[in-house]
Amino acid sequence: MSLVLFIGVVFGLIGVFDAVVTRGRLQQEIATARAQRPVDDATGLLNQRAYLPRITSELKRAQRSNASVWLSVWTVTDGDPDRFGRVAADGLRFPEVGFRLDERVFCFARPGASEPIRTDLLARLRAAGPREQTAVGEVTWRAGDPDAMRLLHAAIGAMR
Repeated sequence: MSLVLFIGVVFGLIGVFDAVVTRGRLQQEIATARAQRPVDDATGLLNQRAYLPRITSELKRAQRSNASVWLSVWTVTDGDPDRFGRVAADGLRFPEVGFRLDERVFCFARPGASEPIRTDLLARLRAAGPREQTAVGEVTWRAGDPDAMRLLHAAIGAMR
């Protein structure tokens, strides 16, 4: 009877050890996957890694349909950038998309934004940060205009 008990204890310890090793490996895989995710954890917005592929695809889509893409860059100069990003992300509607490019820098894009749509989106973004002071630059891309990085730099250059 004691041999059976001993074997049971050994198998139990092996099972526990295997579970600990497996858990450690899974935690490491989760941490690696989180680091590679295209989403900013604090705001839920897409991160800098996702900006170029997503905007490039939006520009290609707009070029095929001869549409425009409105892009706006926001720098939170005073206040809580995480709060601004969370509230702004909650207020986005399809097909609007938002990115967190840096700790205090956000980018928002809207394909096919007419003047009323642009005005509404700007108002919603301003309402997202009533306590934050921001500098805003915006630009509208049209078929034949520069690529995604030049578009971003043009919006940054237009900041006021």
